[in-house]
Amino acid sequence: MLAVVICLFSTFVTASAASEEDGAATKLNVLGLFQVAGEKTEGTSDTALDRPTTRAEMIIMLVRMIAEVAANTAEVVAIEDHSVPMAELAPVQPVAPVQTPGASQFEREVFILINLERTNHGLEALEWDSRIAGVARAHSVDMSQRGYFNHINLEGLRPGERKLAADIKFRYSAENIARGFRTPEDVVAAWMASPSHRDAILSKMPSLMGIGVHNNHWTANFVGF
Repeated sequence: MLAVVICLFSTFVTASAASEEDGAATKLNVLGLFQVAGEKTEGTSDTALDRPTTRAEMIIMLVRMIAEVAANTAEVVAIEDHSVPMAELAPVQPVAPVQTPGASQFEREVFILINLERTNHGLEALEWDSRIAGVARAHSVDMSQRGYFNHINLEGLRPGERKLAADIKFRYSAENIARGFRTPEDVVAAWMASPSHRDAILSKMPSLMGIGVHNNHWTANFVGF
């Protein structure tokens, strides 16, 4: 905006000097300073004035233009001043690291994805339990090495009985298993697409979880007290 004022001031000075050299006041298209050529302003014309423009009139016009620029600048500053000060912005809360001691990368990812499903459905995230994860991992290893796929192992032990054998006491116990899937995302998506497996993931009963993955065999154990 300041550059526009300087440019206008130079135009006035140049025009004024030229009029003095010619010995007469220069005619200026005063309206052209305030509107684009070819446009019409109500009650006005875009043609030159019928009478000469004096230096005094040019100075008055320059003063009005400076005042208009100052008014526009003040309005912009006022808008900017309504922005929220940095001190009033809520601080960004750091995300607590996920604690999965002893977990492999795939086990950790399954744990995170299951908790994401729970929180997306308004449920609390479950905590990682290394002992429960150990039971889940042992079952995945056992299924892979002995060539079966079942919640009941070859000794006839059910998921709850395998947990009790590891000295894990509980009031609620559930287990999801899968095999042949390549990624944690695929496993959790398949479980969520199965009503019984989905119910285990979204149950309100458990508070702890452990994941065991071995050779594309996946086990998720849930425990509540």
